[in-house]
Amino acid sequence: MDRVWKQSSLDFHIMLQIAGADIQIQDLDIDIDVYKNNKSETNKSTVTIWNLNDITYQRILEKTYAVDVYTWYGNDEPALLFRGYVDPEKTIKRNSPKGRINTARGFLESPIKQDVKGSFDIPTIIELVDGKVAYDSAKINKNYRQKVSSTQILRDCIEAMNIGIAKFSDKLPATEYNTYKAIGSPHVIMQKICKSLNIRFCIVNGLIQVIAPDEEFDGEFAILLNPENSMRPERLGENELAIPTRFIPFANPNDWVQCDFREFEGIERIRQVHHKANNYGTTGETEIIIGFDKLKKKTKRKKKKSAQNSQ
Repeated sequence: MDRVWKQSSLDFHIMLQIAGADIQIQDLDIDIDVYKNNKSETNKSTVTIWNLNDITYQRILEKTYAVDVYTWYGNDEPALLFRGYVDPEKTIKRNSPKGRINTARGFLESPIKQDVKGSFDIPTIIELVDGKVAYDSAKINKNYRQKVSSTQILRDCIEAMNIGIAKFSDKLPATEYNTYKAIGSPHVIMQKICKSLNIRFCIVNGLIQVIAPDEEFDGEFAILLNPENSMRPERLGENELAIPTRFIPFANPNDWVQCDFREFEGIERIRQVHHKANNYGTTGETEIIIGFDKLKKKTKRKKKKSAQNSQ
């Protein structure tokens, strides 16, 4: 990006709640680099905490399984920006009478050893993933012996995952099965059904969204982007635009945005959100990627032929 939105003049806060380690961090310097998109695949994000003490570092290393990132301005209430999980493949679980213990294999990094005394600005970088990874252990065991709709199977899979619903479209395409075996991982079954019907689903901040392929604008947009608050859109391939803008913590995949640029005008859904910010005032920005079937362009009206020209 050619321009960086700075937050030094704003009373901006970040708080981390680290599950498993039972730690809350707010007073240290924190950087966040968070990705969220409207696909069912997981995204990788990072949280960097500066100058942790040895005891806290060790507890995070051994106990962490999830991190909630909250942000807010001034005296506002903290709002959940992102919920990320430690990738199980990046840890080795060890049995302990004191509970679960991890051995880091890549989810936690500190370039300078924590036991070096007198060192300054030591970063601890936590790599997190979102989405279905938190529900890999969920199971469903349903054998539908009579006709059942794809919509009902999707709802049963969501119930088996024990996850809250942010949106479940009432315009989903559907098919009926004479019989169906939904046995195993519910998110895998959802992926199979959704792919066959061109339905999208994603998990953001512990809530699931299930979106119809041809769902139209519902009359309200969440975010207005224009030259006054954003940089000019950058074309990504045939049907995507990336728009760098100010830090917008409430922007999420599948939200509607209204764009008012010379290069592009229209109302589209968000495909991906990329947040970069810190609580010490040097950066705060969000990149929003929108997608559409065909690039919309302004067209000029054709001049009508005059009576004189037609003679």
